[in-house]
Amino acid sequence: MISLIFHLAALVAFLFGSHPATAQVETVCGPRAPLVAALTETFGESLVASETIEGKRIELWSSSGLKRSWTLLLVLEDGSACFLAQGTLAIQLEEGVDA
Repeated sequence: MISLIFHLAALVAFLFGSHPATAQVETVCGPRAPLVAALTETFGESLVASETIEGKRIELWSSSGLKRSWTLLLVLEDGSACFLAQGTLAIQLEEGVDA
Protein backbone atom coordinates (compact mmCIF):
# COMPACT_ATOMS: atom_id res chain seq x y z
CA MET A 1 0.00 0.00 0.00
CA ILE A 2 2.87 2.39 0.75
CA SER A 3 4.18 1.81 -2.77
CA LEU A 4 0.77 2.83 -4.14
CA ILE A 5 0.81 6.02 -2.05
CA PHE A 6 4.36 6.79 -3.22
CA HIS A 7 3.30 6.43 -6.85
CA LEU A 8 0.19 8.55 -6.28
CA ALA A 9 2.28 11.22 -4.57
CA ALA A 10 4.75 11.21 -7.45
CA LEU A 11 1.87 11.61 -9.91
CA VAL A 12 0.40 14.49 -7.89
CA ALA A 13 3.81 16.16 -7.64
CA PHE A 14 4.23 15.83 -11.39
CA LEU A 15 0.75 17.13 -12.19
CA PHE A 16 0.70 19.97 -9.66
CA GLY A 17 4.39 20.72 -9.42
CA SER A 18 6.18 23.22 -11.61
CA HIS A 19 4.11 22.50 -14.71
CA PRO A 20 1.53 25.07 -15.78
CA ALA A 21 -2.08 23.95 -15.39
CA THR A 22 -4.12 23.66 -18.56
CA ALA A 23 -7.42 24.11 -16.69
CA GLN A 24 -8.30 25.86 -13.48
CA VAL A 25 -9.97 23.61 -10.92
CA GLU A 26 -11.25 24.90 -7.59
CA THR A 27 -9.51 23.09 -4.77
CA VAL A 28 -11.16 22.75 -1.36
CA CYS A 29 -8.65 23.50 1.40
CA GLY A 30 -8.89 24.28 5.09
CA PRO A 31 -7.91 23.07 8.54
CA ARG A 32 -7.40 19.28 8.47
CA ALA A 33 -9.67 18.43 11.44
CA PRO A 34 -13.00 19.55 9.88
CA LEU A 35 -12.10 17.96 6.54
CA VAL A 36 -11.31 14.66 8.25
CA ALA A 37 -14.53 14.91 10.28
CA ALA A 38 -16.48 15.23 7.02
CA LEU A 39 -14.72 12.18 5.59
CA THR A 40 -15.39 10.03 8.65
CA GLU A 41 -18.88 11.22 9.60
CA THR A 42 -20.44 11.90 6.20
CA PHE A 43 -18.77 9.26 4.05
CA GLY A 44 -17.68 6.67 6.62
CA GLU A 45 -14.10 6.82 5.36
CA SER A 46 -11.03 5.94 7.38
CA LEU A 47 -7.34 6.52 6.78
CA VAL A 48 -5.85 3.53 4.94
CA ALA A 49 -2.40 4.84 3.94
CA SER A 50 -0.20 7.92 4.08
CA GLU A 51 3.20 9.01 2.85
CA THR A 52 5.23 12.14 3.65
CA ILE A 53 7.39 13.71 0.96
CA GLU A 54 9.27 17.01 1.42
CA GLY A 55 7.11 18.07 4.35
CA LYS A 56 3.81 17.34 2.62
CA ARG A 57 1.74 14.28 3.43
CA ILE A 58 -0.58 12.49 1.01
CA GLU A 59 -3.34 10.53 2.75
CA LEU A 60 -5.60 7.93 1.16
CA TRP A 61 -9.01 7.64 2.83
CA SER A 62 -11.53 4.95 1.91
CA SER A 63 -14.87 3.56 3.01
CA SER A 64 -16.06 -0.04 2.82
CA GLY A 65 -19.31 -1.54 1.62
CA LEU A 66 -20.97 -1.92 -1.74
CA LYS A 67 -20.45 1.72 -2.76
CA ARG A 68 -16.94 2.52 -1.68
CA SER A 69 -15.75 6.10 -1.68
CA TRP A 70 -12.12 7.19 -1.61
CA THR A 71 -10.35 10.50 -1.13
CA LEU A 72 -6.79 11.72 -1.61
CA LEU A 73 -5.98 14.44 0.92
CA LEU A 74 -2.84 16.62 0.82
CA VAL A 75 -1.72 17.76 4.30
CA LEU A 76 0.64 20.73 4.32
CA GLU A 77 3.34 21.64 6.84
CA ASP A 78 1.09 24.23 8.51
CA GLY A 79 -1.57 21.60 9.27
CA SER A 80 -4.00 22.69 6.59
CA ALA A 81 -5.26 20.15 4.07
CA CYS A 82 -6.62 20.09 0.53
CA PHE A 83 -8.75 17.55 -1.29
CA LEU A 84 -6.78 16.34 -4.33
CA ALA A 85 -9.15 13.74 -5.73
CA GLN A 86 -12.29 11.87 -4.77
CA GLY A 87 -14.29 9.06 -6.26
CA THR A 88 -16.42 6.00 -5.79
CA LEU A 89 -16.05 2.38 -6.68
CA ALA A 90 -19.26 0.42 -7.06
CA ILE A 91 -18.96 -3.32 -6.54
CA GLN A 92 -21.15 -5.45 -8.75
CA LEU A 93 -22.38 -8.65 -7.15
CA GLU A 94 -22.93 -11.81 -9.12
CA GLU A 95 -26.52 -12.63 -9.92
CA GLY A 96 -28.20 -14.48 -7.06
CA VAL A 97 -25.77 -13.22 -4.39
CA ASP A 98 -27.33 -11.28 -1.51
CA ALA A 99 -25.64 -8.15 -0.25
